Amino acid sequence: MAINIRWHSAHKLSAEPTVEEKIEWHRVHEKNCDCTPFPKKLKDEAASRGISLK
Repeated sequence: MAINIRWHSAHKLSAEPTVEEKIEWHRVHEKNCDCTPFPKKLKDEAASRGISLK
């Protein structure tokens, strides 16, 4: 799996992100970098909150 260093450098999560911030970060991350998959736990949380991952 390749890491997009430029993207990661420009898109840092805060020290204590909210669940919504984590979900949004991973949603955008998945479109820009393929170093890790979207965590299942966050996918499940997004679904339970009715948050679209598209």
